[in-house]
Amino acid sequence: MTPGLKPFVDVLADTRIYDQTIDDAGFRRSSDGLGVKAGSTFEITRTLVGEASAGVQTRRYDDARLRDLRGPLVDAALIWSATPLTTVRLRAQSTVEESTLAYSSGALTQRATVEVQHDLRSNLSLIGAPTVGETDYRSVYLREKGLTASVKVEYKLTRAVVLRASFTHERLKSTTPGSDYTANVFLVGLRFQP
Repeated sequence: MTPGLKPFVDVLADTRIYDQTIDDAGFRRSSDGLGVKAGSTFEITRTLVGEASAGVQTRRYDDARLRDLRGPLVDAALIWSATPLTTVRLRAQSTVEESTLAYSSGALTQRATVEVQHDLRSNLSLIGAPTVGETDYRSVYLREKGLTASVKVEYKLTRAVVLRASFTHERLKSTTPGSDYTANVFLVGLRFQP
């Protein structure tokens, strides 16, 4: 429509066929899905750009005991180049997910992340990102709330090879007794991107 506004429509249609026709709980989980969402990319200023879309998705399962799963699809991202060295990314998303829980056809998830990246040098970046999320399983009483906070350091050895180290703190609260947990994860890796 304009250089800073580019609308789009995404249509999703799929059939999922499981290798195991009947799962361990006795359910036939194969399904057909259909979804549609519409949105647009936009440029508010040279330093503030984003994309937003919304729609709906539905899944119909082979097993009549599993209710059809319907839910909203929302995806929004905003990128702010605060300075030439600092970038702030905001992302919010809701999705429809599969489940293997007995009597649950699936789950609706919602997540939001704020990521701040600061380039200390042209080949050295520091990234911090907190994420909050919630998963609501349909047809069963199970809801999970999660919080994740991570810090990453990326060092570009060459254009194609990146050394990465990260620390992530995770917390999960669940309506199922004894399922809450807290974890600290340290990772060091080498990424090759040709």
